[in-house]
Amino acid sequence: MKRSLAVLCLLSLTSLCSAADRPVLKGNLVVAGTLVTLGDLIENAGINAGEALFHAPDIGAQGTIQTWRIVEAARSLGVQDIDTRNLQTVRIERTGRTASSGEIADALAQEFMTRSAIADRNRVVVQLDAGSGPYQFDAPLEAPLLIENLTHEPTTGRFEASLSVRGASKRSRQVRISGVLTELIDALRLRRTIGRGEVITTGDVTVERIARNRASTDLAATLSEVVGLASRRSIAEGLFVRSADLEKPRVIARNDSVTIVLETPHMVLSVRGRAVDGGAVGDVIDVQNINSKRVVQATILGPGKVTARLSTQRQTASAAAPQPLTTP
Repeated sequence: MKRSLAVLCLLSLTSLCSAADRPVLKGNLVVAGTLVTLGDLIENAGINAGEALFHAPDIGAQGTIQTWRIVEAARSLGVQDIDTRNLQTVRIERTGRTASSGEIADALAQEFMTRSAIADRNRVVVQLDAGSGPYQFDAPLEAPLLIENLTHEPTTGRFEASLSVRGASKRSRQVRISGVLTELIDALRLRRTIGRGEVITTGDVTVERIARNRASTDLAATLSEVVGLASRRSIAEGLFVRSADLEKPRVIARNDSVTIVLETPHMVLSVRGRAVDGGAVGDVIDVQNINSKRVVQATILGPGKVTARLSTQRQTASAAAPQPLTTP
């Protein structure tokens, strides 16, 4: 009795193992290559699983194969007793690497950013010509896009390039793409009209991004370039600020009365004077001593105040024979 039970169990185990190893038709499937293999269609296909049986549909298309054709092809390779799961046909769908217009634009932008040392993706705008994508390539879905032979005309922004993808072992076909690629730069636009000599504050300007190829080369780009500076001329609201339009605020105007601070190694004196020129703090201008009428160069210290140094000859004479100072 025990022996009979053992034999029965062994037969049942053998039957289970045979069922587990039996070739089974997989059913509908998706392939990425040009050929459909025995292993694509049948589970447990054996040593010939890699043998090609049928051509796959075109990229992005699908087709059907009748089950009896699959069974016959498998039998020719030694695969018997296939569990067809009562399927009459098997649908084959072929996928490939699809490059959408948005993905192409991003790849172009990254290539341009690398070449131009631009870190911010938002500073590059890509407009593809009509018909530039989407494209499908016979390559794995994860294959990266390759942008090569990129040419760009800075004045118009027009570009041309080659697009392809690289699979596990080879490069796909190349397609030509074209369009307009624009680099954006920051520029400061006036929020109000600035009069000549007015000092610009933070609230007077707003930062905008504009196409580099449509901007002059001397546009101010940051607040630090303009805030605290004065306008050389009247600039209307809505215009962009140019560096050439700005200067340090003038604290002394021509013919202003000034105090001339005279420095020597031994003393500091001051006399009244008149500005021959105007200027900002740090500028060197001509000033006239009111008493002596002598014109000397002086550095502007602030509103109504300049500093000048006596010449070496004058300093030596003063040290040798001190006398009241009347002229610088």
